[in-house]
Amino acid sequence: MYGQAVVDSSSHDIEPPSVPKQSSVDSGHRVATQDTFLMQSRAQAHADSLLQVKLSRLERHLSQMDSLRYRDSLSKQQLQQELLLLRASDKLQKEKIEARIDSIKQVENARKAEKQNKLDSLKQVAVGYPVLGVLGDTIVNLYVRIGSYSPSDRAHSISSRVKWMYENDFSERDSLYLNYTKGYIDIMYKDMIVMTVTENDALLNDTSLEAYSEQLRDRFVSSLLRAREEYSVRNTLIRAGWVLLSIILTIGALYLIARAFRWLKMQVSKHKQRFFKDLKYRDYTFITIDQEASIVLRLLTFLHWVAVIILFVVIIPIIFSIFPFTRSWSAQIFHFIKTPVINLFTAVWKYLPNLFNIAIVVVVLRYAIKLVKYFFGEIEQGKLKLPGFHPDFAQPTFVIVRTLLLIFGVILIFPYLPGSGSDAFKGISVFVGVLFSLGSSSAIANMVAGIVITYMRPFKVGDRIKVDGISGDVVEKTLLVTKIKQVTNEEVTIPNSKILNSNTINYSALVESKGLILSTEVTIGFEVPWREVENLLLEAISRCPHILQAPKPFVMQMEFKDFYTVYSVNGYTVEANSQMSIYSEIRGHIQDLCRERGVELLSPHYHEVRNRIQSTIPPEYEPPIKKERKVPRVNGDPIA
Repeated sequence: MYGQAVVDSSSHDIEPPSVPKQSSVDSGHRVATQDTFLMQSRAQAHADSLLQVKLSRLERHLSQMDSLRYRDSLSKQQLQQELLLLRASDKLQKEKIEARIDSIKQVENARKAEKQNKLDSLKQVAVGYPVLGVLGDTIVNLYVRIGSYSPSDRAHSISSRVKWMYENDFSERDSLYLNYTKGYIDIMYKDMIVMTVTENDALLNDTSLEAYSEQLRDRFVSSLLRAREEYSVRNTLIRAGWVLLSIILTIGALYLIARAFRWLKMQVSKHKQRFFKDLKYRDYTFITIDQEASIVLRLLTFLHWVAVIILFVVIIPIIFSIFPFTRSWSAQIFHFIKTPVINLFTAVWKYLPNLFNIAIVVVVLRYAIKLVKYFFGEIEQGKLKLPGFHPDFAQPTFVIVRTLLLIFGVILIFPYLPGSGSDAFKGISVFVGVLFSLGSSSAIANMVAGIVITYMRPFKVGDRIKVDGISGDVVEKTLLVTKIKQVTNEEVTIPNSKILNSNTINYSALVESKGLILSTEVTIGFEVPWREVENLLLEAISRCPHILQAPKPFVMQMEFKDFYTVYSVNGYTVEANSQMSIYSEIRGHIQDLCRERGVELLSPHYHEVRNRIQSTIPPEYEPPIKKERKVPRVNGDPIA
């Protein structure tokens, strides 16, 4: 049958010619073209997979229509033979046969129209597979299969034969001819079938089988002759000259660009005093002349590299387009350069509405922060007073409010960020959140403690405090830590969580209202009258200029020990930050008065066996008249 004949003839499009191959001058280009073809075929096969069911149904229907057409053709031939054998007297029988032939023709025309519609439908949904020439040009696109061979298989096989013809010195137009067969036409080169053209191929191109076959033969011939001309020795030498000239011009252009920018930089450096002026407001200079010149020089360097890149972007595709086997590289290089640039500008253009929304949020947030800063600044300066809100609350409260506003701004801006909805962005966000949660627990604890300490007001900057055995002046207080400078000029950093969990002594809290009481203890023996000791201690503390006379200093007898009485002398001062020097002065005056008045200090206490009338008073403080005490003696020796 006809359908079977078509299937058998299709094998010519698939089986490679069993002829020896010769070496090609464009082997590198051939490999690159084959690789390109394979990549295109794979991509097209993937895209065509969803339409495979529909295509299979259409192709089966076309095959059935071809079988029916072949059967009707046989019937028509048989009727025509019967018509010729009839005698002239068999007019009635002759009319019947002619009517049957006309009926068959009508069915054929209707079937042909239906087939044309099916082929048009197939062309709309099917993917065309190109038959490539030696130069990578597309000779024809194939849409329909023949038998079990897909359009992709046909295109690949025919492209291989075209390359084989070029390698075997195809040079004459008449060497490619047509072989007419019932229902299809073979395009032949010597004894090899280059391509089998079917009626379906012709109908898809809205032409007859004979005209379409002639058209395809002309395309094959034109592609092969053009490739032969492109790879001729003369053209190769001319193209080599163009490449050399392009390289020389590129080097010259690079040299001129470098010299031009070097001259511009020299002019900027040499005449910067004339070209630039200090950018300042009143007495404050924002940008100096040297800084402006440095910015311009950096800008010129950037423009220099931009010019070089533009030169290479232009010249590289030109150089690669000179030789035929590198033209595909030129297109690919230009595509690699053009695609990212176009995608970048397209993405920026599409992102402009989101960028505008972000700009509005940033501007509103900026002025909101300024308003909040002005409000708390007025409170801090005492110009605005709120009941229960101390001025030292202003700055930390402003920091908290500003942080909340920034967080709110980030929440508003986040949906407009590029890639914010992608899985990668979400994964990174979750990772950062977990990392922050695990690594910042102590920091958050210190921050919360800092907020609590701020509003508890246990101390302020400048106060003398004592925390966990560490005493000093507060020099800095933040949300995370508090810094204390000790009297030895050592700065100690204490986490706020530790301060919150410890007892804090503030020596400066009541200094301005009631004063700070400084107290030091002295131990003196029982033989000294307590009133004398009290007067001595009061006079000693009164000699200190940092002790207030009102309220008056006072002395208290704290306790009795085995050999002495413990006295505590107390005085008021407003200089809480000078405790060490004040204590030193008080103790020095106490020692001076005790020695002047012959009072013996027993701090710390000690034991001594005395064998004569003797005390611990230094000679220069011995009183001029001293009563002798009778010492018991045994055999003339004193008893200890």
